[in-house]
Amino acid sequence: ADGRADHLFAHLHFHGKRGLRGKASEEDAAFVGDVATDLCLPVITGSLGEVSTHVNEAWLREQRLAFYRQTGLRHILLGHHANDVAETMVMRLTRGSGATGLSAPRVRQVIGESLVLHRPLLHLPKTDIVHALKICEVPWREDASNASQLHYRNRVRASVMPNLMESAPGNALAGFSRARQLLQEDDEAIDAWLSRFGLRYESGKAMDCRSLQDLPIALWRRALHRWLMAQDLRDSLSASAVDKLLHEAHLGHEVHVSSGENREIAYRNGFFFQQESVVAMRWNAARLDPGYFIELPGGRTIEANLVELDAQIRNKICSGGFSPTRCVYLDAAAVSLPLTIRHWQDGDRYRPLGAPGTRKLQDCFTDAKISPVERRSRPVVQSEDGSVLWCPGLPPADDAKIGPETPRALRLTYRRH
Repeated sequence: ADGRADHLFAHLHFHGKRGLRGKASEEDAAFVGDVATDLCLPVITGSLGEVSTHVNEAWLREQRLAFYRQTGLRHILLGHHANDVAETMVMRLTRGSGATGLSAPRVRQVIGESLVLHRPLLHLPKTDIVHALKICEVPWREDASNASQLHYRNRVRASVMPNLMESAPGNALAGFSRARQLLQEDDEAIDAWLSRFGLRYESGKAMDCRSLQDLPIALWRRALHRWLMAQDLRDSLSASAVDKLLHEAHLGHEVHVSSGENREIAYRNGFFFQQESVVAMRWNAARLDPGYFIELPGGRTIEANLVELDAQIRNKICSGGFSPTRCVYLDAAAVSLPLTIRHWQDGDRYRPLGAPGTRKLQDCFTDAKISPVERRSRPVVQSEDGSVLWCPGLPPADDAKIGPETPRALRLTYRRH
């Protein structure tokens, strides 16, 4: 059984790629029928309808899996062998696969809740299988499409693998097979480890990853992949976008990446979640008076309050006890009211707390590692005289700083719900 042919060995079933191999497909079906008759076994055949003009291996694999499910069988035996292991590993290495991808194909693969694929020949080289068939005088057929250079696997098989096998100092097929097994063991170990943390992967709901804090990023990657699968977003993010999410989240940084039109995947305070894209979070400039708050798109609010200060709270403010990401205190006497809440604009400048002079907000955003997309959604607080007082994530304006004798402050609070 050629591992790339479409022969199914679980009561001998055949999936013909009609429209792709023409007459050869009909001949394969007849061959399987003859073998099944000799063995007194039933045959199930299937054929594709309209064939995509952009046929690739992934598409064909999906068609085969769909056919397997339609048979209603629980167990199907496939003819993949050691050469398939080596080819798959080379292909997936070039695509940047991790342990899950590199440990495929597996001897036993569970598909959904009702289908198990078995590959009993996975440890055998194709030459051994062919040799055994010849000795036993058992006929077989080769998939006619294997000779085509259209698909990546065929090009790897024809051009890469022969040179690699010849150049390797030892038994390369055995090496690939052992590496696949070791990767599978590592993959299963990570799965077992991750299962201990009770993470929930529910469609439409955020995923709480706080239990993974300070643990290896491999666990985060596995959890994120499962959560994206539950949201039906597996193919919505590029590899670079996933890497960005993971890198920043693992460091505890707030981050978000686009997942489609006006939507994004974000991480904040230990949670991965979907939200409206910050690019779409636009609002008109609004007036803010003390004692009130303004609701902004994306579940954000900014609130202003006048508060009396005592020595204890002044000391905490002056010692940096409040994060400028969420809350700042300004000298009420130094602020001209009412306030205006608006978007950041190119060219905005102010003097950050403790700075010797004014700086562009753009440079301050860069220093604070606030992404170009995120800075467009951050509100800028402006006094009546037009001066910038604060932008969440940045220090307050030095011109309105709290001093050791300041009796009254304007407290600005920014929340993301």
